[in-house]
Amino acid sequence: MASRAKRKQRIKGGRADKFAPSDFDEAQLRRGTAHELEHTSSWSTAQEIAMDHLVEDPRYYEKLAKMEAQPNRARRRVYDTADEAASMRARFVDRPAQTETDFDFDWPPMLQHIGSSLAVAYASDKWQPKDKNGHRKLELYKHLAESKNRIFCIPDIVGCDDEPGEDWPTYGPIVDFAAVPLPEQFAVLGLFKEANVQLYTGGTPQRPVMGEDEDDGVVTLTVGHGMLGGSLLRWSKLGTGRKDQPFLFVYTASGGVHFIIVGEKLAVHADGITG
Repeated sequence: MASRAKRKQRIKGGRADKFAPSDFDEAQLRRGTAHELEHTSSWSTAQEIAMDHLVEDPRYYEKLAKMEAQPNRARRRVYDTADEAASMRARFVDRPAQTETDFDFDWPPMLQHIGSSLAVAYASDKWQPKDKNGHRKLELYKHLAESKNRIFCIPDIVGCDDEPGEDWPTYGPIVDFAAVPLPEQFAVLGLFKEANVQLYTGGTPQRPVMGEDEDDGVVTLTVGHGMLGGSLLRWSKLGTGRKDQPFLFVYTASGGVHFIIVGEKLAVHADGITG
């Protein structure tokens, strides 16, 4: 199940617009094109996407293959957060956490930093009393980023609603999350509706850049049957003096984590998501 991008401003061109297939290592381009054909039926589109990624990083597909071959690397840095997750859930909905559910997915070992999260919309029954049938009403909320919030997604998971079956080109570094102290438990915050995101539109893997215009790269991401979760990155467990850091993520029960949102001021409080 892919995250879908709705166009708000088309990304102008690709990184490989000024390059020809002969400018790339033949084996790497063949490997990349074969990989992209898993996401599109068009050979020319697959090759173009592969060329864009290889302009960013000539070893892009080597790193991606390494990630896919070691799906459980992140388990080495997963820490207990049962109390913190229950507290976050209770604080957020203004009532004690009542259930605990096991999900059959792991944290991804590598993610791509694709840009900035501008806003996150979700539906929640927080603060709502039960009706006569014992149900609580869902209401729609939207958190507008008050500081810089970075968004990390599964590589090649973003598709395009305007062109079904086609990948949306994303730029930015592949980040090794195996070194990040991830939580074992998390709080379910609500039903995920959408995220407004400004994607990187070019640059290099280590120095990606936004577009020249304010709306360049601005898209809306949706995830079918997506849920919004929250928890803590347990930096305190590494002995560096760094404090634990709240974060948000979007997941599905069947597809696992789609993307993660972090920010230095991001937090989950009784009055909602802030920062």
